[in-house]
Amino acid sequence: MSAALQNLKAALIDNASVEEKVEVNQRHLIDKILARYSAEFTVFRELLQNSNDAGATNVQILFQSEIKSRSFWQGGSKHVLTAVTYRNNGRPFSTDDWSRLRKIAEGNPDEQKIGFFGVGFYSLFSICEEPFVTSGSESMAFLWKGDMLYTKRGALPPDSISEWTSFFLAMREPIDLPDTLQFGRFLATSMAFTSNLKRVEVLVDDTPVLVFDKKTADPRPLSFSKKVYNLTSPNSIFTLDSVGVKTIQLDVQVKTDTDREPTYYQTFMRIASASLSVRVATNLIKEMERTTKKKPPSKTAMQIMWSNYDEYESSSVVRGKNNMFDDLLPAPSDQGRIFIGFPTYQTTGCTAQLAAHLIPTVERESIDFVDPTLNTWNQELLSMGGLLARILYEDDMDEIDRLYKAMTLDPQSTAWLLKKAAHTMTGFYFKPSTPSPLVSRILGQYFLNRCVKPLTIVSSVGIRNVTQVRLPDATMAEFIKDVPVVPVSVMEQCADMLKALESKGVLCKLGIHDLFTELANRPLSESEVVAMLKWWIAFTRSHAYSIADVDNIVRSTLVVQPSMEKGKEDTIRPLSVIKYHVPKHLIPGDLPIPESCLPLTISNHFRKPELEDSLGFGWRELPISAWADFVTSSPSFKSDAQFVEKVLAVFSRHYGSLPTKTRDHVITLLKGLKCIPTKSGLQLPDDSYFSKVTLFPDLPFVELHNPKSVSEVFLKALGVREHVELQMVFSRIKTLNWDHMQLIKYLATCTLKPEELDRLRVTPIFPKEQPEGAPPTRDRFRASDLYVPEDKFRTFGLPVLEWKTKWKSHTPEAKVLKDLGIRTFISVDELVNLTAAATPPARKEMLAYFVEHYKTVYAPLYMARNIKTPFLPTTGGETLLAAPGDCYADPEAAVMGFPILHPEWRADKDKFGVRDHPTPFILLDRLLRTPPTPATAPAVFGYLATRISEFSRQDWALVASKKIVPISGPPPTWVEPRSVYFGSQDTSLYKSHFTYVDFGVPANTFLRACGTRDEPTPLELTRSLVATPASYLDSLGHEKYLDLIRSVATNFATLKTDLPLLKDMKTVPWLIGVGSHTPASSDPGKESTQFVKLARASDIYLIDDITVNQLFQPLGAPPDELLESLYHALGSQWLTSAVQTEERPRGNQSTTRESQALQKLIHERALLLLYDGQAIRTGKDVVLPNAEKILQELNVVQVPEIQVVRTFLKRSKTELTTACLKYDTRAKTYWLFVVKEFDTFDIARAIGQVILRNCRLKDSLLLSTLLSTSVQNLQRKGFPVDRILKLSDGKLKHAQIVKEQKMQVQRKEEEEEQKRVLQEQLRGEQDGHREPASASSLDTLNSTTSLPPPLPPKQFSTTPPPEHLEAVAQLAHMFPDADKDYLARAVAAAHASGKSAHDVAEKMLDMPYPKAPATTKHATETGAGSSNNPADTDGLLGFLGKARDHISKKGLSALVEFAQQAITPQPMTHPTSGSPHSMTHSTSASPHPSPIRRGGTDGPSGGGDPTPATIATLQHHLSSSIQSLQSTRESSFLASAPPPEPPIGTPDPPTPIAERCTAPAASDLVLRTTVSGTPVYMDRAIPPTHVRTLLQDHALDLNNFVAVLHTLARVFQAPPHTVHVYWDRDGGTIAFNRGKVLFFNCRFYIGLHAQLRRRAAAAATTKAEPPSRQETVPGAWTAPADNTRTTGSSSGAVTTTATMCDHPDAYYYWFLTFCHELAHNFVSAHDAMHGYWTSSFAEMYLGSLVREMRRLGVEM
Repeated sequence: MSAALQNLKAALIDNASVEEKVEVNQRHLIDKILARYSAEFTVFRELLQNSNDAGATNVQILFQSEIKSRSFWQGGSKHVLTAVTYRNNGRPFSTDDWSRLRKIAEGNPDEQKIGFFGVGFYSLFSICEEPFVTSGSESMAFLWKGDMLYTKRGALPPDSISEWTSFFLAMREPIDLPDTLQFGRFLATSMAFTSNLKRVEVLVDDTPVLVFDKKTADPRPLSFSKKVYNLTSPNSIFTLDSVGVKTIQLDVQVKTDTDREPTYYQTFMRIASASLSVRVATNLIKEMERTTKKKPPSKTAMQIMWSNYDEYESSSVVRGKNNMFDDLLPAPSDQGRIFIGFPTYQTTGCTAQLAAHLIPTVERESIDFVDPTLNTWNQELLSMGGLLARILYEDDMDEIDRLYKAMTLDPQSTAWLLKKAAHTMTGFYFKPSTPSPLVSRILGQYFLNRCVKPLTIVSSVGIRNVTQVRLPDATMAEFIKDVPVVPVSVMEQCADMLKALESKGVLCKLGIHDLFTELANRPLSESEVVAMLKWWIAFTRSHAYSIADVDNIVRSTLVVQPSMEKGKEDTIRPLSVIKYHVPKHLIPGDLPIPESCLPLTISNHFRKPELEDSLGFGWRELPISAWADFVTSSPSFKSDAQFVEKVLAVFSRHYGSLPTKTRDHVITLLKGLKCIPTKSGLQLPDDSYFSKVTLFPDLPFVELHNPKSVSEVFLKALGVREHVELQMVFSRIKTLNWDHMQLIKYLATCTLKPEELDRLRVTPIFPKEQPEGAPPTRDRFRASDLYVPEDKFRTFGLPVLEWKTKWKSHTPEAKVLKDLGIRTFISVDELVNLTAAATPPARKEMLAYFVEHYKTVYAPLYMARNIKTPFLPTTGGETLLAAPGDCYADPEAAVMGFPILHPEWRADKDKFGVRDHPTPFILLDRLLRTPPTPATAPAVFGYLATRISEFSRQDWALVASKKIVPISGPPPTWVEPRSVYFGSQDTSLYKSHFTYVDFGVPANTFLRACGTRDEPTPLELTRSLVATPASYLDSLGHEKYLDLIRSVATNFATLKTDLPLLKDMKTVPWLIGVGSHTPASSDPGKESTQFVKLARASDIYLIDDITVNQLFQPLGAPPDELLESLYHALGSQWLTSAVQTEERPRGNQSTTRESQALQKLIHERALLLLYDGQAIRTGKDVVLPNAEKILQELNVVQVPEIQVVRTFLKRSKTELTTACLKYDTRAKTYWLFVVKEFDTFDIARAIGQVILRNCRLKDSLLLSTLLSTSVQNLQRKGFPVDRILKLSDGKLKHAQIVKEQKMQVQRKEEEEEQKRVLQEQLRGEQDGHREPASASSLDTLNSTTSLPPPLPPKQFSTTPPPEHLEAVAQLAHMFPDADKDYLARAVAAAHASGKSAHDVAEKMLDMPYPKAPATTKHATETGAGSSNNPADTDGLLGFLGKARDHISKKGLSALVEFAQQAITPQPMTHPTSGSPHSMTHSTSASPHPSPIRRGGTDGPSGGGDPTPATIATLQHHLSSSIQSLQSTRESSFLASAPPPEPPIGTPDPPTPIAERCTAPAASDLVLRTTVSGTPVYMDRAIPPTHVRTLLQDHALDLNNFVAVLHTLARVFQAPPHTVHVYWDRDGGTIAFNRGKVLFFNCRFYIGLHAQLRRRAAAAATTKAEPPSRQETVPGAWTAPADNTRTTGSSSGAVTTTATMCDHPDAYYYWFLTFCHELAHNFVSAHDAMHGYWTSSFAEMYLGSLVREMRRLGVEM
């Protein structure tokens, strides 16, 4: 409004004319309000809402009707509604309620109530003209007078007063009675979330037609972890505090006109109630109060109603009878409603009903998303609805998961669980809601992203994370059993939800990797293997695969092969052992095949080309010779004649067609085996006869079940006999009636063949000697069963050969018997058994026999370790025998219960194999099984001490952990050796806390080796101390307890590695704190008393300021540096860090002679103040890095007074001090304020806080001494003053020149800044926003409480607020070319007018804005610009332009010099112009070399000059970005990743001008091979025939390109597997970054740099070069040294000749390409930020490139 109009308005208002009020036609106003209430039963909705708010539990709705006469053609007479009485038993109306009842648009001020607009009551006028209300003892009537509405309020007669609040509504005109079922549907839905209302009755003419009774169970609290769920809304307005779930039962009685008797229904559901904390910004509170006439609540509730499968099914019976409950319990395909008190038209998108403190539109049928403030509130609250829905979903799925694990699953129970899970998944899937789809978008979005864990869904193996579940594939279903897949029934019921999850990439179909998982988890049956192999053949025809995939299948597949015999378990064979397949025509299916053959049950399903070629497993047909070796080793081949006949039939059938070599192998093999079926069983071919041999009828004739199956030719080739040999006589010797002695004599005269001797040895033809008088027998024995007829064997009762003459051992007959195996001595086993069973005298003779014949007979045969039969006598008695390994010769071993060899035989212990002592293993086993008692422990441990040297380290480790040490007591107990202690000679301090033992010196020696120590270790002592600190303090006392804590501090570096102990040390009150009691003010003469107390470290303070300690007297740590370091590590704070100190200089500041002298003194003695040659200061790195600069640039001013206000635990103390220090953020210098009579200690304390990391009392005293003591006295005290001051003088002289130059530049900038500030202030005064021209420096300083504060001297301007600086930085990121002064002014103006930085950004997007000049200093500080801007000289193009200039002037070696300048810190000053990325340095000398600048407001580190911290941060960002690179081994990949979905409610971001890198389409590239481990992808459009040609022709180029990329990967310290190569047929994309996976186009390398390398190689061959070295290049191709074509090898490493490296241009080119793609890890668009990151990578890693090229010998 112009000034003239404002004056006219003011004049009119000041005029004394009559004022008139605005007239309102109340009838029209109410009619217009009612026009917006178009919903059915709106009157009853409002009345029910008010009843629930009033705390009513019961409501009655009484319809009064009358009969309305109508003609027959109009349907006849009917009942019509004439009046309604509505009453509830809630709280009676208060005075405020009566007052609000008569006011329009003045809603309920209670922020916990739903009502907002104050117009709900007037909905009664839609059916009633003049309602009448009674409540308590009062009533109110409404009456119209014309178009004006009036009320009358009065008291009720005593007889009319009741507990009911009643509304009497006489219909304006009779209307139809509400339909019973429809009205019941409305009431059922309305009662869903009523917190108080439990019963509603509807009566028509005093007849109940509807009765609703709501019952509620006790709520069940739900737990949810903050680590799993994000419990706050996006803008932190709401925070979820708690959730409780309760079950609801709604009993309904319905009586319609047609019902004679009422019908009863029951429905079940559950309601989850969430408690939300509300935290609203002040401006939002004001806006909401303006809009809704009430403040937002501090607490609010949200409820979700839904039913699980069982509840829904239980209520489905009710749903099937009528539709009264359809809105209350939506079907899975339907949607729930949003309830704002009562249901609205807005749906939720899922089956759940949601009730919350949402703010609706006036008619309360929709949510208000139009008003910006209410839109924010409603969207934030809806986001919490999504969180609550997710918690309920996961709770229901967890319950189903518990049922899965607890139940014994059968088909019926599994189907029930699947239905439960599918019901929950369908119920919580969010479909587009109506009328506003925004509701379901918000609920669905935050349902998914408010939880850290993936969504859980049901699978074939139960409830699993969605990332672990796969969509089924019918072709893989037969062999994929363990991989969780979505069941078919769930696929049908939850199709929409599963499609949505699949589109988001969290749910995928079964694939080859799932096959690998399945194979790794279980073996497959033969039918599953057949299905898997068929799938693999089909897969290889339509998908690319690698050799690794084939190897993985072969290695991982295990086949379950059913056993051919009953009762035997099935066998599992790995597919990797399969080498052959067996054709059907070769070997019948009922004959076994080797394990290396594919089972016939599998191979019969495939053709030979499929087995040998399509599968790619390298299988071939089984050779018949290999099968012959296998089948003849079968046990059946040795015993089953029919089996042998089948085998011979196979050989016979193929005998004529076999190769000669194979035929000879089979014949040779079978000749040595019993493979001829005869009537005498299986015989060797040489022992078998054709049936035509008739000499002896009982000969073994060939007997075949099918004589034609085996040819006679084949049998003759095997050697089956056609006549009888002379040796047959010997084979039939038993049939001759000869005396055995005559036989032996006959045999002695013959020359027997070895095979004949072997036959005689196994033939029982010899009788044994019978006792005298015994009858003769015809039993015969083998020679090896009898002993020679000597008396010693007769004495032992052994069977001897019957020999009628005297036995002579040297006769020919004896020689024959010996050859036949007659026994000349007792075997070891038999001698042992005889000895064990003999009587003591006989045993003694047998043992003597053993000793006598030990050297001649038993020495090589007797193996004591194999004898387990006890036969040796021991000291335990004649009947107590022991095996050689169970007894010992040393009697001392008896203390441990071991048997000891009898003394009579100890001299022969070595012959018997008896050891002197038990082995360490046996000793430990006996000790662990039967540990000693307190009485036997000295002897047992003493004996073990003599064996210490025999135990190994593992033995000691075992026994140290076992309970073997007895502790006396009723009853005795045993403990581990390392849990007891010996104690020292003196009385131990800790005997009441630890167990001490003493079994004597020998026994203690053994226990010491087991781990028993004299005293506990520091770790053990600390654990015990922390567990029972009070008992230690009682037993040790204060001083010794402190000594114990000191020992803990000494060993803390080791103790802190025990994390549980460290946690206890921090939380248990075990540390001593020293406190003091101050006497009462009434007793001033009494001194304060100190006390000690056990407390946690966090409750104890480290006293670093005595003054503060005296002021507040906290519980402090003992004054001991060792203890202080321990206390600090465990959580104690330094007292000064816990005290808030505010230093307030008072009065005008001035520069005085004293202040100048003090400033000069500090400048001169700067290095002296930092000197610590006497090591007074302790700790690491106590002096800050910039301490000298702080002291050199310190300014000193004088003020009249300085106050110090200290606040500790809400207690404040105010004192005066003589000095304080403040920081000027604008000039970046410190200012020291002093009073006239200052104390050097106060000055030392002030400057010590900024030059030392932790300024303590001794540091302040040292600094005070250095300031107040003369140079002569300092020299006398040992300070090297002259040397320090000389060093300082030289540096100061050098720095003075630089300082003067900087001061000139600074003064010029300050003058310009003052002019600009003054102009802005003048403009502000004109605009009505006047601000002070300058602020008092003291006022500014007094407003700060911590260092470094903003210190503006009088001529300085006030620093902008931090929120302004942050907003300017955000805008600078969005508009890097904008003038920063313009941004600062725009932010300040927006803040003054109540707007935000978002408004400034929208304005700059719509309108042109001032650009930053390229030549000014301010412009250079804005950071790198877009590399697409030709005028940009500061980004990547400018950086490369300078590099090209160097190269053009000085050659390629100049790039090395340029890189060295970039990576080596050089002396330089801050430039006044140019880019922050500039790598050229000034030649001006500077005492502090500056690093390369990386900063500017558009960089990631914010504005300001670069510092070591910012550069380190940048390096960390770059390194982390590189380490986040990924790799892929998939056969196909997505070429580009979709951008993240923008948050709901936010505007779309502006489209960047620069284009993004264009990546190939998702299906264009496929994996073809690998080179040195690097995948190579090729364009799918390239024909397969051309692919192989390209790979062969360019094998060398591919190897060279991969070598270049691997070199660059080393430069950037990136893993080599993150680099990928691709080859497209056409297109201009050189490289692209897909989801942090880097791809480089080989086609560009071949076109740009391969020729350079070839020309260099050709030139190198014309010179005399030393012989080239051979390199092994792992990969898929042979890399030759020339250009001749080579044929690739599919596996293994190949050898190539490395003649030279690539041209340097190739390294430069692909280095910059690498930088370009790495920058896309941060930004996708080619904008200013992309240029910034590209140049950052280039600058940071160029030095590494130069070093790597030098290492490779590249000429630069």
